[in-house]
Amino acid sequence: MRKLLASAPKLSPRTEQMSDAEIMAELDHPDQHPEGRFFPDTYRYHKGSSDLDILRQAHARMESELESAWATRDEDLPLNSAYEALIMASLIERETGADEERHEIGGVFKRRLEKGMRLQTDPTVIYGMGDDYEGNITRADLRRSTPTIPT
Repeated sequence: MRKLLASAPKLSPRTEQMSDAEIMAELDHPDQHPEGRFFPDTYRYHKGSSDLDILRQAHARMESELESAWATRDEDLPLNSAYEALIMASLIERETGADEERHEIGGVFKRRLEKGMRLQTDPTVIYGMGDDYEGNITRADLRRSTPTIPT
C-alpha cells in the first residue's frame, strides 16, 4: 500500500522515511502492528493531501468495519478481539476462494481453537515462512517455530 501511495500523482509523500511503527504512532495507534489495519478501497484526494491523510482514512474505515463486524459476531466465537476475527477471516480466505466452503472451514478452525489445537493450515505456515516460501511446504517448515503478529 505504501508503494502505491508513493507513486500516486499529486499526493505529498510524508511517510517515505518513516518506519511502520512511526506511521502507527502518527496515526495515534502506537501499540498496533500495521498489518491488516487499513481498509482496501479507492480513496479520493486533492492536491496537497498526503499519503498519511490516505492512511488515516483507510485506518479509520477499517476500524469502523471491524467494530461493526465484531458487534454482530456469534457470541460463542473463541476469539478475543475484532483484530483476531480479521486474522481468522484472512486465513479462511487464503484457505479457499469458494464462498460455499468458507463456513465449513471457519467451523473447523473454531473447533480446533476451542480444543486448544493448532490451526494447522497452510496459510499460517506460509505466513511464517515469509520470503522463504517458494511454493512448497516441507515437514521441517511445519515444525519450525515462527513469529506471530502482535495483537
